[in-house]
Amino acid sequence: MNPPDAREDGKATPVPCITCDACCRNYVVPVSGEDIWKLSTRQRLDPSQFVVVVPEKAPRPDAFRLAEGGPLHTLALDKKGPFSIKRPCVFLIELPGSAARCGVYDDRPIVCSTYPMSMWSGVVALRRDVLCPPGGWPAGSALQPKWSTAMQRLVFQMDIYGEVVARWNARVAARPGVSFVLPEYLSYVINVYSRLNELQEAIGPEGVKGVVGTWPTFPRPALDAETVAEFAPRVPWLRYFALARGVIDEFYPYVSPLPPALRANADATAAEQPVDLVTAGLPTTAP
Repeated sequence: MNPPDAREDGKATPVPCITCDACCRNYVVPVSGEDIWKLSTRQRLDPSQFVVVVPEKAPRPDAFRLAEGGPLHTLALDKKGPFSIKRPCVFLIELPGSAARCGVYDDRPIVCSTYPMSMWSGVVALRRDVLCPPGGWPAGSALQPKWSTAMQRLVFQMDIYGEVVARWNARVAARPGVSFVLPEYLSYVINVYSRLNELQEAIGPEGVKGVVGTWPTFPRPALDAETVAEFAPRVPWLRYFALARGVIDEFYPYVSPLPPALRANADATAAEQPVDLVTAGLPTTAP
């Protein structure tokens, strides 16, 4: 649930989120590695306090394994009480008078920042499956620059997280017969993003803004290592990608560098999966 929308002229424009919190109560909210790092470091929380594991039936860029050939999992925000899709988000604060607000609004996951919009071929549009009140978004709302910026940030974050996950999965595959536990994966994610944050600080806010602003959205050509090597010196977003990959590849040096994991088309989010989705039981300590 969001506060009033701010226009470029600084005036507040009411949006449906002021009186609606349906999206905070009816979705499984997937999180990226950057989401986890921000919530952990800025809210001073251990990831185990706010994430749950979601089973996946098919491979996807953000799906990780804890054993070679083992089941695939992704991460999502926990819910209040026993986990169920139609329960309030763990960070939703209930206020008197049936009102509610996000308790981590400034650090909310990127998918929350982009809801209820989607983007294809650079065009932002209202999603067809929104839970917002009918007519709640005025015509032309999707044309506001903030939405295209947020959507590009979403693709940027998920692409980098895909590289982080691919490195972890390669590590798992390199150690057949060994079972890892969830805290090991979460610790790896926090450590990688601490290093990536150092990279972003070195580039500076304007540099990062330029990278995100030119990051390619869907659909797009697949990316290979040769393209990265050839064009990274003169293409800002590719240069950042190469630098980020350098940081990620320093983890588990016994694992050979992998081909880029960037895919040509988007994948469905956990929020778009069947409503009978349940969390998988995972070991939290080593056997």
